[in-house]
Amino acid sequence: TGYINVSDIQTPAFIIDSKYTSATSGSTVSVDWNIVGATNVAAAQAIISWDNTKITLSLTESGDFLEGNTPPLLVTEESDNGNISTLSVYTSSLSSDKPSASGDGTLATIEFTVNANAGDIVTIDFGSETDEQTLDVDGNNIALSQTVNGYIIVE
Repeated sequence: TGYINVSDIQTPAFIIDSKYTSATSGSTVSVDWNIVGATNVAAAQAIISWDNTKITLSLTESGDFLEGNTPPLLVTEESDNGNISTLSVYTSSLSSDKPSASGDGTLATIEFTVNANAGDIVTIDFGSETDEQTLDVDGNNIALSQTVNGYIIVE
């Protein structure tokens, strides 16, 4: 497992954490869609893609960053285009006691089954800049400064 040096990231940012995750073929691996350096974020969306011949989506669960007295809303949609799968993921606070959040935290946890061979490196990519968005409680865009992809290293 690798770690991200947060001081090297321009915030606010979306990151796949752990940036480097080791796995074996046939195993399951979880990565987090995290936000770093957020200020008053009420909702977030991203499009994440991967090579579906090497990993397949197993599960997506909401993170705790936007959780207050109610779990956050989590809406996902997976689609395939040849051997590239994409996950559109949207999360929003539904809590009256915590309509927005600041700081660092997990927006969602994504679990994959590894189908790749030993020696393969699988990239988990964020989409283009227009695919990622964060909003405040009034629906105003909060510009992201950076996205950091993740990698599954198959041993």
